[in-house]
Amino acid sequence: MPTLDFAILADYARADGGIAHVVAAGIDHIFVQQTPAGQNIGVLLRIEFTRNECGHPHSVEVFCQDEDGLRLIHLSGTVEPAWNDDWPPTWRSKTMVAFNFGMPLPRFGLYEVEILINDTSAKTLPIRVVPLAAPEAEEG
Repeated sequence: MPTLDFAILADYARADGGIAHVVAAGIDHIFVQQTPAGQNIGVLLRIEFTRNECGHPHSVEVFCQDEDGLRLIHLSGTVEPAWNDDWPPTWRSKTMVAFNFGMPLPRFGLYEVEILINDTSAKTLPIRVVPLAAPEAEEG
């Protein structure tokens, strides 16, 4: 079964030729003045495949939902990892996948981004949406 090596939430993510380009990684809180609101989110995944899993399509899905289970986003794609015959038989092929999307935030509270690989949950990343603190008044 493919293994999720890592998953990162960011403002923006791009995977290009095995190299990741990520802006503002490590998101787990979103600060907004009011809701409803929206936020651009990037999700970067690196998935590892055994030799026997290469050469076949594998589905990758990203779901975003609120704490009541209301599904807000569903993104999907397919990857077909390649195998290099120069690699040792026990080596793992690695594929990076990036998704970028606008996430609706109907209210303050908890949200989660769940990643499925071949219809099996691989990881869930939590996000808290909280009010942006008002700036303190300056003393004059």
